[in-house]
Amino acid sequence: MVTTLKEIAKFSDDLVAHCIGKLPELQRTAFEETLKTIRKDLGHKHKPAKKMKKHEIPDSKTLFLNDVVKLIKSKLEEFESRINKENGEVINVLLDFPTDFGTMSLEEQVNIHKFIIELETDTLVVQNVLKYYKGSLYFHMKKNHNRAYTLKNWFHGLIKISYSTILRYINLYFLAVQFPRILVCLNFSQLQKHHTRIIKYLSNDQQLANRLSIELSFLSGGHEVLIKCENNLTVTVPNKNIIRDADEELIDSYLDSNEDFEYTDEEELDKSSDDNDTEFLDAESEIDKSQ
Repeated sequence: MVTTLKEIAKFSDDLVAHCIGKLPELQRTAFEETLKTIRKDLGHKHKPAKKMKKHEIPDSKTLFLNDVVKLIKSKLEEFESRINKENGEVINVLLDFPTDFGTMSLEEQVNIHKFIIELETDTLVVQNVLKYYKGSLYFHMKKNHNRAYTLKNWFHGLIKISYSTILRYINLYFLAVQFPRILVCLNFSQLQKHHTRIIKYLSNDQQLANRLSIELSFLSGGHEVLIKCENNLTVTVPNKNIIRDADEELIDSYLDSNEDFEYTDEEELDKSSDDNDTEFLDAESEIDKSQ
């Protein structure tokens, strides 16, 4: 009988269930009772399936108010404290630390970890500043636009970059010329995703807006980096939704090649719809929930 049960177990569940279902009712009931008795004698108890706990992830607006604003404030305080402590800020992204972690004591490993975290922060600032300068460059390049071509075709023909990608950097430029120190607070993806929310929030928090509008100044490789607030700049961007994704610049080229919109109409940034934001949780990867 045991051999027979093993042979039956080799078949699919659906097939076995089909064959059992074809048995006369009395025979099927007797068979099911027999199986229950065997299972009971073997000491097998049916365990109810565990309920998977669902993690509730807030929407972008809630995440911004609860976490992103907190992150902006904490990163800004870190930057301000470094300036006050060192009487000026120096950012040199140099990978000049030992990497033979296996031979280090625990205390040495903890210290190296702290150093790497600080280096990551400095690297983020440098990356954002470079993106700011790219945005500034693209914005001023537009003034030389050859009107015989659409902006999309003109930029792509000139520097082989999708105009959707150009907009990402111009958006960052417009944000940073109003609030230079925002560049030390969030990563590029977050600055894109929450661009409009940041501006709207700061319109109601003048104290934080004033702190972020202070010029961003630091030394890097002996060269002074200086980004000043320019409130007199007319902030305009093409009225176009921007995809936020890890492969965003690759996706941009597909979008540009498949759409008819020519990017010629410009509207004030504040008129852009916050509800059209494409949400990607990867943008929040830098948020430290322990803060």
